[in-house]
Formats: sequence, C-alpha cells, structure tokens
Amino acid sequence: MNEGNLIPNSERTPEERKKLASKMGKASAAKRRKRKDIAELIDLIGQMPLNEIGKCTLKRGGVDLTGIDPGDTTMEYSAVAGMYIAAQRGNPKAFEALTKYKAQKEKDQLEIEKLKAEIEKLKEGLRNQADIPDDGFLDAIKGTAEKTWGKTDV
Repeated sequence: MNEGNLIPNSERTPEERKKLASKMGKASAAKRRKRKDIAELIDLIGQMPLNEIGKCTLKRGGVDLTGIDPGDTTMEYSAVAGMYIAAQRGNPKAFEALTKYKAQKEKDQLEIEKLKAEIEKLKEGLRNQADIPDDGFLDAIKGTAEKTWGKTDV
C-alpha cells in the first residue's frame, strides 16, 4: 500500500468523515453477524449425534466408547476425542489446543469459586450488619446537619 495515498482525517470534510464512519460501521456489523452465525453453526453441528462412521473412526483411533450413553456421543465429543488421538500421535497443535482448553476450564472454575466466596462474604457481612445495634450516630449527624443548614426534604 502506498502511504502517500492515505488522507488524514484532519484533511477530510465532516461529510467525508461521516460517510467513511458509516461505511466502516456497516462493515463491522456485517463482520460481527458473520462471526455470530459461524459460532451458532459450530454449536449446532457440535450437538449433532455422532453417526456410526464417526464412532468407528474413534474406535480405530483407540477411543473406547463402551460405557458412554449413545445419546451423549455428539460431534463435539468426537472433535475432542479426535484432538486427543492427534496429540497422542504427536501433533503439537492438538496437544496445545487441549492444554489451553484444560487451563481455561481450570481458570473458569477458580473464578467461579472466587465469586462464590465473595458472595458468601457479602452475605455474611449483611447478616452481621443486621446484628449491630443502632447507637444513634446517624440521627445525631442528621440533627447537626439540620441545625447547620436547616431542614431539607432529602
């Protein structure tokens, strides 16, 4: 790309900037819609039941499906099992993907536990706050404020 062909926004008219911003906004929205559609398609395909050919492929790869409910064998399970098979055969990208997934899952679980602990701490604080007797401090402040500024309707 030739840098000399680029025109800085400071040299564009407000109408040109508005037109370009609109064009970029539309392109961005289209890209977001496409990503969303692809994510929904991945979810949809992932939930599809695994056919007999897929089950045979997993068995040949060394994945034992006995003891697994046939209704639970979906394309998603097949993809994960396929990554394990590929990693076992020495594919570093498959191993890396599985490692990242497992690390993210552990991170998510720790985050959930942390949030649960914070919620429990807040609940305990509220329970303890209910047990604190009223010492009249707030009323004293209110009385002082009224003397200083007069009665307000706040």
